[in-house]
Amino acid sequence: MNQYSILSKAYDLLDIIYFCEKGKNPREVILEMIPDEGIHVLDRKC
Repeated sequence: MNQYSILSKAYDLLDIIYFCEKGKNPREVILEMIPDEGIHVLDRKC
């Protein structure tokens, strides 16, 4: 198991615990901002 795999599992757990309230999870907020029509999205992973 590499370092990324370990950190990603910890982040996923933190995501579930910390962002459990509706509207607090940044992933959900961004998904609500993207329209349903066909568009292109550039994800730059900063």
